[in-house]
Amino acid sequence: DQMPLEFWIEVLKDIQEKEPDTLLIAEAFWLMEGFFIQHLGMDRVYNSAFMNLLRDEENEKFKQFIRDMIAIDPLFLERLVNYQSTPDEESAISQFGSKEKYFGILTLLATMPGLPMFGHGQFEGYKERYGMDFLQPRLEETPDDDLITRHKNLIQPLLENRFRYSCSKNFKLHDYHHSNGKINNDVIAYSNRNENHQSLVIYNNAGKQSDGFIKTLFLVIENNPKILIDFYTNKEMRIPSSVIEDHGISIQLSPYECRVFEIKSI
Repeated sequence: DQMPLEFWIEVLKDIQEKEPDTLLIAEAFWLMEGFFIQHLGMDRVYNSAFMNLLRDEENEKFKQFIRDMIAIDPLFLERLVNYQSTPDEESAISQFGSKEKYFGILTLLATMPGLPMFGHGQFEGYKERYGMDFLQPRLEETPDDDLITRHKNLIQPLLENRFRYSCSKNFKLHDYHHSNGKINNDVIAYSNRNENHQSLVIYNNAGKQSDGFIKTLFLVIENNPKILIDFYTNKEMRIPSSVIEDHGISIQLSPYECRVFEIKSI
């Protein structure tokens, strides 16, 4: 009775009236990100599901989280702050390592709608947990030059093309199937389109090889054959009309391998 309205709803209303240019970012846990956006109206919400579920390889639960957000409003994806570490957590390299899994999930970070956030010292490979109460580092660490080079070669080009991936209006998750037709939930696949740029990202978040196919109904645009162009190598994978009619293309993925494609019509 003493607080008939939700505290944060009143605060947000007051801020919007007095300081309309203020950006409020909420910290949410226990998969409550959608609640903070839908019911409280936060501008952005830290997406703890991204870090926790992908780190622990709870891939089916992660995909269901994304589907649930899309079901409410696809634009909600743009209000998530995706990350691999915060000052409250262990460093990204301590949680994800520095090899294929780290870079695979970092590729998702760079190519999913929302705001990508990087931890202090993440690109340098620092392992120390960065606390806001620290006056100075407690560990004597030096930058990992090889890790920095991989960041520049693999991640920086994606960030420079964020306009291709940042919108969520045309974002779609896709099922990746085993050869027997059953869904392989370890593989996270999605397409997106912004203006004339259409992309496809496929990531195998498991320590075993995945052999299967992805349905290509999303490639049927004006019934024209398509080309998948590898983002890094520019190698082309042509998809003829006959394959599109069968609605499936085979893509093999090594453990923790991530593939990024641009889609163009022939």
